[in-house]
Amino acid sequence: MLSDLSGSKFFPDGLREMTLEPSFLKIDHPAGAQAVKIEWATYFDAADQSGQSRIWGGIHIEPDDLAGRRVGHEVGVAAAALAHRYFDGLGK
Repeated sequence: MLSDLSGSKFFPDGLREMTLEPSFLKIDHPAGAQAVKIEWATYFDAADQSGQSRIWGGIHIEPDDLAGRRVGHEVGVAAAALAHRYFDGLGK
């Protein structure tokens, strides 16, 4: 959806990055916890990394992550197509 709306698969300026300090999450932090720098070039990179973090965090299992990202992609494509129909005055 973001690629369709922006006309590019890349984040503005080509790269988005963020540094997460240990206090970013409101949980107990182990001694010696350090900041983590994350970065993405494309919207798909961000989605992939988000999905992977859910697996590493024990929140989802890998098959659910992959299936969820596939469905999310399909929903985004359909939503963008419907939005374009409305923008073009064609309605549903």
